[in-house]
Amino acid sequence: MRQNILNDAFTSPEPEILPGIRIRKISLQSLSMLTRIGSPIADLKKAANASTEDFSVPDIAEFIFIHAADPETVRRCVYTARFELAPKADEFCAAIPPDKIPEILAAITGDAQAIRAAQTSAIPDTSIPPSKNEPSPAA
Repeated sequence: MRQNILNDAFTSPEPEILPGIRIRKISLQSLSMLTRIGSPIADLKKAANASTEDFSVPDIAEFIFIHAADPETVRRCVYTARFELAPKADEFCAAIPPDKIPEILAAITGDAQAIRAAQTSAIPDTSIPPSKNEPSPAA
């Protein structure tokens, strides 16, 4: 089951084409990976309101690597061989011209803005009595 979820996260039907490479859309899986490595780009609120200066070059390289490199390599680097992540990300991004970085950042912030815009908050129904149950830790 978990493998199916991981595979689905990496197989979007129409990935975007950016500077000659395919960039997968931000997904729950990619956000989990970014969170696992401590990337500030995993914070959608920050990413949605960010400008080019708000991200470091290593953060951008890791984002590109997670969203564009071979999925098996990404999984291995994030989940089992984290020491390989930075060198692999640097190597992968070496072919991307620096003048293309603004396009990639626009895709990052655009995806984050779309996700933030789609989020909703529940409005409590005051016509029903409050629950006697405590909220769960996830609430």
